[in-house]
Amino acid sequence: MRPRLALWLAPVLTLVVLALARADDAPRSVEVILLGGGSDTGTLVDTVRELLGRLGLVANVHAVNGDDDAAKIERGPSVARVRVDLRSKDETVLLIDGRGGDTVRRTVHRDQRPTVAREELAHAIQGAIEAQLFLDGDRPPPPPDAGPPLAPPPQPPAGLDEGPVAVTMPPAYDTAPLRPASKSALALDVTTLTGAGGFSSSSGPVVHFGGEVGLASRHRFGPFASVSFRALLPFEGETETVTAHASVASLRALGGVELARASWIGLSVAGGGGVDVLSVDARSRSLPQNVLQPATTRVDPILTLAVRLQFPIVSSVTFTVLLLGDVDLAGHDYVIERGTVDESVFSPWRVRPTALAGFTFTPFGRGAFSAAGERP
Repeated sequence: MRPRLALWLAPVLTLVVLALARADDAPRSVEVILLGGGSDTGTLVDTVRELLGRLGLVANVHAVNGDDDAAKIERGPSVARVRVDLRSKDETVLLIDGRGGDTVRRTVHRDQRPTVAREELAHAIQGAIEAQLFLDGDRPPPPPDAGPPLAPPPQPPAGLDEGPVAVTMPPAYDTAPLRPASKSALALDVTTLTGAGGFSSSSGPVVHFGGEVGLASRHRFGPFASVSFRALLPFEGETETVTAHASVASLRALGGVELARASWIGLSVAGGGGVDVLSVDARSRSLPQNVLQPATTRVDPILTLAVRLQFPIVSSVTFTVLLLGDVDLAGHDYVIERGTVDESVFSPWRVRPTALAGFTFTPFGRGAFSAAGERP
């Protein structure tokens, strides 16, 4: 039995050893909390991640608006945590929490030039985290390509007194220029839409489905423009004697602006217009066909107001809710003439509310919530 037991234990122990070795090689994480960042937050996040990556660290970045939101973020299994207060235009306060529970406070003066201020702040965050790890006895090793340890600087021969000697120490890590982060704030969004809305008193809620393509600015309070197409499932409006079969195709062009954005929701408003292509065919079991008009198709101009809500799923995918109010600028009533009396068959509302929902994908550019930080 013992040889068989050894045969079973050998592969199990091998898997355990490999798992532990892989866990040791897993990159360590650092939590970075940004308070009150502006439109430059996304570029700052990219710079911080690149600098920490040189130390073998992975940055988990959170962006919040105030101290209460920051306090709600539970600390994960990270080796350090730094809170960056960006609410002042003149200085930035860093609070660095090590694993030992001590908190280090550091104040960094903010340069008036945004590019310089961003680089200085990113290097300050890197230096503060590296110093805290060194105090915790967990200083990250240099990258594998950093070369052998640096030799100590040369010392002058004993007995010579030639005054102070300036010694320039080479950098401990690679200091190649940072790659320029993308400054483009434009992104292409593609949205799938489905929902329902009212159309007339004689018909119930009508199902809509379609899609939207938009170009948006990722700056806070940035503008956006979109074009959408929707088809309405065929529906009916009924009276006692006549049934009107209707189908609608809608085309809209909207332009709007973002009103608010938090880490979990975005709110935008838009306005614009388009056309509705409405086809109506009247049918009856009791009236002769010569009394009914043939099928008609009209193109009506439409004015549209919209409210858009977005909820992040990942940086490039959001769940979108679209609340629309369409105003029919033409307005048509469909009637049949019965002697001297006109009987209304189908009367579309002049104002039609619609609620749509779907998923928004960003194939090109930054996601709608990327500036708010994304856990890698």
